Amino acid sequence: MSRQSHTATPRGTRRTIMLIAMLAAALLAPSAAASTRQKFLPTGMRPIESKVLLRGANKNGTLHLVVTLRTPGIGAPRSAGGAAQPFALQGAQIRERISARAAITALGGTVNAEYRYIMNGLRVHIPASQLEALRANPHVADVQLVTRYKRMSVTGGAVSGRGGVTPSNGGAATEVQAKNVWAQTLTSKAGTGYGVKVAVIDSGIDYTHDDFVRNGDVTFPTAKVVAGYDLVGDDYAPGEGGLAELPQPDSDPMDCSIANGGGHGTHVAGTIAGYGIKSDGYTYGIASTERYTSTLNTSTFRLAPGMAPLASLIAIRVFGCDGSTELTADGIEKAVALGAKVINLSLGSPYGIKGGAEQAAINAAEKAGVTVVIAAGNDGDQPFLVASPSTEDGAISVAALDDRASYPGAKLTFSDTNAVLGGASPVAFSNTNVFDYTTLVVSPITSLFTIADPSAYSLGCPATGDDGATYTPDWASADFTGKTVILRRGTCTFKEKVDAMIALGAFGVIILQSINVLDGADNTLGTGDDDNASYPPFQGPDTPTGNIRVLMLNGTGETALVAALTDAVTPLEGANVSISALAAGIANPNYHTVADFSSGGPRWGDLALKPELAAPGVDIVSAASGSGGGVAWFSGTSMATPVVAGVAALVKQANPTWTPALIKSALINTAKSVGSNVLLRSVGAGRVNALNAVKAKVTIDAGPNATMSFGMVYGDATATLTKSQKFIVKNNGTTTASYKFAAAAAAGFTIPSGVTLQIKYNTTQMTAGKSLNLGRGASATMTVILTATVAAQRNFATSGESSLNAIVTATSSGKPSLRLPVFAMFQHVEKFTFGALPGTSPYTYSYALTTGSQDAHQTNGTSISRSIYPYVWLARDGRERIGNGADIKNIGVNAQDIPVGWSTAMEAGQFEMAITSWDLMSNPALNEWDIELDTDDDGVGDQVIVLADTGLVNTGYADGTLGCFFVDTLDWLDGGAGAIYDFVDYGECETYVNPVTSVVWFSINSGWLWGDNEGPNFRVTSYNGGGWDSDSSGSDWLYVDLDQVALSGAGQFVVDIGMDPGVEAAAGTEWLPSFSSASGAGTGVGKDGTTLSLGWFFWNEFNAGTGSEVYEVLVPPELVD
Repeated sequence: MSRQSHTATPRGTRRTIMLIAMLAAALLAPSAAASTRQKFLPTGMRPIESKVLLRGANKNGTLHLVVTLRTPGIGAPRSAGGAAQPFALQGAQIRERISARAAITALGGTVNAEYRYIMNGLRVHIPASQLEALRANPHVADVQLVTRYKRMSVTGGAVSGRGGVTPSNGGAATEVQAKNVWAQTLTSKAGTGYGVKVAVIDSGIDYTHDDFVRNGDVTFPTAKVVAGYDLVGDDYAPGEGGLAELPQPDSDPMDCSIANGGGHGTHVAGTIAGYGIKSDGYTYGIASTERYTSTLNTSTFRLAPGMAPLASLIAIRVFGCDGSTELTADGIEKAVALGAKVINLSLGSPYGIKGGAEQAAINAAEKAGVTVVIAAGNDGDQPFLVASPSTEDGAISVAALDDRASYPGAKLTFSDTNAVLGGASPVAFSNTNVFDYTTLVVSPITSLFTIADPSAYSLGCPATGDDGATYTPDWASADFTGKTVILRRGTCTFKEKVDAMIALGAFGVIILQSINVLDGADNTLGTGDDDNASYPPFQGPDTPTGNIRVLMLNGTGETALVAALTDAVTPLEGANVSISALAAGIANPNYHTVADFSSGGPRWGDLALKPELAAPGVDIVSAASGSGGGVAWFSGTSMATPVVAGVAALVKQANPTWTPALIKSALINTAKSVGSNVLLRSVGAGRVNALNAVKAKVTIDAGPNATMSFGMVYGDATATLTKSQKFIVKNNGTTTASYKFAAAAAAGFTIPSGVTLQIKYNTTQMTAGKSLNLGRGASATMTVILTATVAAQRNFATSGESSLNAIVTATSSGKPSLRLPVFAMFQHVEKFTFGALPGTSPYTYSYALTTGSQDAHQTNGTSISRSIYPYVWLARDGRERIGNGADIKNIGVNAQDIPVGWSTAMEAGQFEMAITSWDLMSNPALNEWDIELDTDDDGVGDQVIVLADTGLVNTGYADGTLGCFFVDTLDWLDGGAGAIYDFVDYGECETYVNPVTSVVWFSINSGWLWGDNEGPNFRVTSYNGGGWDSDSSGSDWLYVDLDQVALSGAGQFVVDIGMDPGVEAAAGTEWLPSFSSASGAGTGVGKDGTTLSLGWFFWNEFNAGTGSEVYEVLVPPELVD
């Protein structure tokens, strides 16, 4: 990353506690002095509507928590196969829950649920002010924030009645080899999941759907959906306020119809264990001769069978018809109590960490013999976005693959000449909503251009979109009755674009995928704007809509279309055309690779490989709730997860005594490579393979995640680096097994030069030709050794994407090959010395930085460009043990090119701040950082700059990018008191981070934010995105005297930092002295006359800007005495 460019390009990792709305409300009481402010203020800024909900605390300051008590849970009940528990233990649990209830009530809280099986605990609401008192209760072992989860699907809708274009879902079972496991006979139900109960913790199941019904069995519980419970009711939607916050449980777990916002759980259930519906509309298996075998032709089915078609289903409803849920742990508790052996959780929240409220529930479920399979998330492939709770130990995190070989296509035909656009090689449009083009209708073509540039295609966004979204239309309204309108993708949703055109009478819509996609800079194909080579997942007929023709086009197809519109002989613009189906469809450029929406790992913090498996998740067809026997397709990791859950049921049926850990190992060890150049952090071991998992009798135990990660590997280039980790190979079969081991780079990757991986059994290196023999039930401990030479460490990059992608393989003749993914991220650590020399006056020093001789900026002894950027070390905060990189350690500042007269208008220059934490930040966008400003110097905060995930604030979906937002409490910008502005969009603020470091930087480019007297007057608070904790730089105000900076005229780095003499430092905060010259001279006397430490930050950039590191240097007090 180029330090000079200040590009906001970090990407990263988990849940964010977003308190922007709370800040705006808390500060809506400006002081009288603020109204007299005489500053030049920008005009034309438009506020945004923040999409973020408060995490863990509602608007009344109430925390939603899971409280684990000290007496353990009882595990699965005896009715579900659990062991009998002593009466004394049960009595102790009850007494402890009663005591804890009383204590919580006394603290002003309420108990909303009890946990008996997965843990002995409670789900509670309690005033935030009583948190510490609750933690101190002697009955309380742990307190965790309840996480709000959403359904992990990105697109979809019912496709029943769409004519001949309705696709089959038989591909998923074929792609993962589940169909090859089916081996039902007249007397055996082998290979079908029979006898295994799979719990779907979701929106419920439409158990009357034909995919789950044989012989009219529609009264719950049924032969297929054997148990269940509705924990929430139709209207439950936490975060929406009012009655939507209150669950209304009942005993019937019926899903809402797709038309009413439901259908997610029904779709998931069909993928796991649907019977299947034949082409004649009858449920498969009613006739005694209809059996599930590997030769069954499912391509002709209206709805193909699920992965484990004879498994039983348990419906646990935790979602209302719409919205999110906070009852995930409750759902796991109920599933364990009802005897589930596999749990499917197609839900999540981005930035997954380890140790959330669901970790105890997942651990307990695993102890009760339940395999838990969870969606990895739909926030894109950037690092550390993989969703919780899939990131918890023991859970199987599932990524989505795009296994659709082709998309339904369409073509245009000129009605007057009957000529096809493109001739013998028709221009292939994507039939994105699978419209039935059996009946041909003629419509004229018209292009929609922007008002500002009549040659640039419009976005077609309405002024008001769905859910209150607001946009600025770039087009003029017109009558489109009967016309097919051409516009471009971007900004608003496809549905919003199409709905806007429908409102004006449009007959159809063509959405260009690559022209002017991002910024409308030009209208030329092949430029930077031409960046959408593939189509998005199909929307289904309800998204955008089922009753209008919606086509998409990109690449060379766009070139042909744009040229045809203005053709000199037969221009397409204004011509009447008909749209018809393209029999060959459109080849999918992403076929058999990772879906572009699938969230990337690894896990925040320890860099464990999450997700661990992948399965088909694009355009998956399954049962449509409320349709009787209709089908729907959806895309998302929600759709990939039930594929793996169904396969887990097959493995459990084949190995009924296997533990969840063994089942997880078998699934991961036998997975297949997804293809070349696919990062392990995106797919783990690869594509799940049911046949090999069922056949496997030897497994590799590499810990709770069944994969191997060395985490962050630091190299200082002073000596050979050596790391090692162990795994256990176990023969679970009845005969001796012999395996050969090897370690190599994953497909398409290379192991960096100078880095080696070795496998040893005891002291024996398992080189080629060496075998390990394991008798029945035997196991052996193996060691993987990673080494890196000094030269290799010099080349370790620090951008956050320098990683090891390797596979340990174990092969045996006639047996499934085993795979163990091995992952690491590399970071260079530079060695240098720092010295302070006495100056000409007391407490004045010169500073010198001396780099080591083996640094990363050197290649073969030749120095490569490097830059060192100093930050004055302003304040130091003590360690509070707040997780996820939110525990503030140091604050440093820098100012550049501050002009004289800045207080009137800061037209040039920058003020920069660097904030470091005591712990590693995989990506700072997980957390929220609030810089509270005292703009009128009255000692009271009145405006706020917020650093937070850009996607979460703007769209409600994380994208891993740290944004910069301004909460305008005083209404300086005339958008209303408390309005929120995206400062990056207006060039007022920039953020820059390197993933997997412990520092975040931002710069402010305008002086109108500062106080009148001297400059920035501020304090910093961080909010832990994984919980409720926060940390502050202290109650005192920090300030930087920019007047002195401007007057000095000394160039890039001249900062005069002072401490307010009228305010005492808060406990745990160490104030550092002022610096007043470019050489770094400064006084060393604190407010009380004592000598304080001096320090600087150094940002060290090397290799022509491709790598960078941050160092915090403290000058020992004895050097300034």
